[in-house]
Amino acid sequence: MYETRRLLFRVVEQCSSKDLTTAVLILYYCAQKNWSFVNILKLCRSLVNYTKSRQVRKVIIGTLKTILANRNESFWSVYFVVLDAMEEPQFHLVEPVLPRINILLDEFLKLDQVGDKTFYWEWIEVLLAKGLLHPNGWIRNWTIMRIISIDPNDFLFSQSVSVNPAKFFVTPSTLFYQFWCSRLLLADSLRFSFLMIIYQILLQENREVVYHWCLKKITDTAQQYSVKLLEEWILIKLLCTQPKLIEDFTNQERTDTISFCFQSFLPWCTAQNFSIRCSAIAALRCLWVSSSALLRENSEHIRRVITFDAEPAGNARRIVETLCNDFYFSVFHPEENYNLQVICDIFPRKTGLPDEETIPPTIFPDVFFINEVPFVLYEASGTLEAAPSLVFSVKFSFNCACFAKRSDKQSLLNFTAQKELGDLSGDDVQRKLCAARGKWRRPEGKSLVVVASLVSKATNLGGLCRTCEVFGVEKLVIADLNVLNDQNFKALSTSSEKWVDFVKPSELIDYLKTQRDQGYTIIAAEQSTGSVYFNNFKYPKKWTESCFRDEREGIPVHLIRFVDSTVEIPQTGQTRSLNVHVTGALFIEKYAEAHYF
Repeated sequence: MYETRRLLFRVVEQCSSKDLTTAVLILYYCAQKNWSFVNILKLCRSLVNYTKSRQVRKVIIGTLKTILANRNESFWSVYFVVLDAMEEPQFHLVEPVLPRINILLDEFLKLDQVGDKTFYWEWIEVLLAKGLLHPNGWIRNWTIMRIISIDPNDFLFSQSVSVNPAKFFVTPSTLFYQFWCSRLLLADSLRFSFLMIIYQILLQENREVVYHWCLKKITDTAQQYSVKLLEEWILIKLLCTQPKLIEDFTNQERTDTISFCFQSFLPWCTAQNFSIRCSAIAALRCLWVSSSALLRENSEHIRRVITFDAEPAGNARRIVETLCNDFYFSVFHPEENYNLQVICDIFPRKTGLPDEETIPPTIFPDVFFINEVPFVLYEASGTLEAAPSLVFSVKFSFNCACFAKRSDKQSLLNFTAQKELGDLSGDDVQRKLCAARGKWRRPEGKSLVVVASLVSKATNLGGLCRTCEVFGVEKLVIADLNVLNDQNFKALSTSSEKWVDFVKPSELIDYLKTQRDQGYTIIAAEQSTGSVYFNNFKYPKKWTESCFRDEREGIPVHLIRFVDSTVEIPQTGQTRSLNVHVTGALFIEKYAEAHYF
């Protein structure tokens, strides 16, 4: 029996990502059986931030709750409230619980000082890692600021804490191509952005871990532009502050770095690959400007290479100039531009990441502990912001609207307005309306009632019902309430049918008279000898639309004579007849546009 249980556990440990969604249920089964001798907690901690499947994360959270259910400590209830909230993508669901992370930190310090091993530091790391990978920019920014503001002195005498922020992010090197805007690419971009921020607070041994990891990653050809530049920036910062690493990087003692680069880059100017040749020439040209006068005198052969311009045709000169004028090679300075705005906003935008992956500088002051962070927040000069991103625009030529090239000077949305919408992204990104934020109220004195008693098809009624609900129609009238149970109707109405009324066709005249007595104007959507064109009609504030004709015969003559107006939609096609649902949708939207929006 014992070996059987161990084998079940190994299935989860060794299964591939493809099978993990199913295999992870074994952990929940083990927790339900109270097999405490199996080290479930350790594996759960490693999977609770699994980025490829939310279902896996949900099962892991359920497993943790089952294991820790018999512990009565109050901090566990607080912990799971925060953990559940961090799984939600909406800002308004996460923001209220963020202060509880501070409560958990304080509770951990109290327990750690008395040697209580009930609550380990790894559980705090789980929450912080979730915040760093959260889709909302404000949440990511809050987490970054919270980590930076942690006082290391609080953990000087802690035996249970090995504060190593690098282990959040040092993962095995990618062995496959990162598709543009894939989840893997976005997670890597966040990972390196955070490393850029915290690198200066890392201990010496942790810096070396980051250095070797970045060195391994940067030689991986699967890296995208947005990740590659951050890797290079981290390496530059580490090499500038750690002389030993320079010797390891160049395999020689530190002498004249530019001279060494000249010797290293020059052979690549004769490479077979055209892109490599252009990149090598551009690199030499950029270094030439920074070299000393003495080095230039001794490097006449380098000058002749970078100034050669005798090629009558081809794109070499244009490509080299593009590389030299790009913001990263012409303006960017690793030390002077080291601030939060460049890392979180300017760099992602200039390397083509979606706006929702940036953290606009307008939200920095709204992080309540911002003044406690020893970090430069804003870009002092606007030089980097104004510089063009030419390499990215050459590398990716987008023809579709979702990846259209954006202006570097586009204005950022006001943070308060974005906070109300529940996301902090820039322009032109998808967002979902949240019905929970407050019920819409119909303007007083304005009302639209749609009468569809002559329509019998469930599919038409289902689509019409959904359209009415979306555009704030007060009531939809149909002939038979039994259609509400039709599966075709339900598939299209999506639970919007709860306020539907019904009137039989034989009782329609009496119903319309009642509506007229209440101040409604009766309008029919039909082509008749006295009809008014749709685009010329002035829509009254209170309007009963009696449409909607029978699918085949149209509105009967006795009803046409009873209504106040008939309105027709101008048409040019051969069919000369619109679907009843489409007709209704056009009329409903026109009324909503005139009186609601």
